[in-house]
Amino acid sequence: MQLVKMDLCYLNQLVINKILGLGPLSFYFLLSFISHQLTQLLILKLKTMQTILTVALGTIFPKENIDSIMEVIGATPNPDVATQILLGIYQAPGMQTQADIGGVKCHFIRYDKWTDAVTYWYMQQETKHIYISKDTDKTQITEENYETFKVSYDSENSVSYSVKLSTQRKVETTCGSEYWNSKPLFEDQ
Repeated sequence: MQLVKMDLCYLNQLVINKILGLGPLSFYFLLSFISHQLTQLLILKLKTMQTILTVALGTIFPKENIDSIMEVIGATPNPDVATQILLGIYQAPGMQTQADIGGVKCHFIRYDKWTDAVTYWYMQQETKHIYISKDTDKTQITEENYETFKVSYDSENSVSYSVKLSTQRKVETTCGSEYWNSKPLFEDQ
C-alpha cells in the first residue's frame, strides 16, 4: 500500500511539473521557496503584532517598563489573556452552568482563564471491584451478596467484575471551555 502512495505522490509531482513546465528538482525548489516565503510572512506578521502591542502598552505604562511587561506576558500560560487584562479589555467568555456530557448531568464550578479550562462536577455511581469465577451467573450478584461470590484474583478461572453499589460520589474534572459550551444542556425530569 505504501508503494502505491509513493507512486501517486510521484505522479502528482510529474503532473505539477508538466503543468508548470518545471524539471524534477524545480518542484522541490518551488516548495522550498513557498515554505520560505510563508515563514517570512509569519515573522513579519509577528513583528507587526509586537510593534502594535508595544505601542498599545506604551499608552498605559511607562515606556521603560514595556520590555519587562512583554517578558511577563510571554511567560504567562495564556499571553492573549494577559495582554487583554493589561490593556483593560479582557472579558471572560460566557459559560453555561450545566451540560449533558454523554448522558451525565454535569454542573459548572469555575472557569480558569489562564488555561481556558472549565472545572465541573457530576455524580457517579460507586462500584466495588472483585474477582469472580468465570462460570458465575453475574445476574445473581448484588450489592448485598457480592462477598459470597468473591474468589482470589490468582485463581485459575477468575475474571474481574465490578459490582454496582447504591451509593454515589461527587466527581470533579476539567475540560476545555469550547468543549463545555458545545455540549447540550441537560433536561430536568
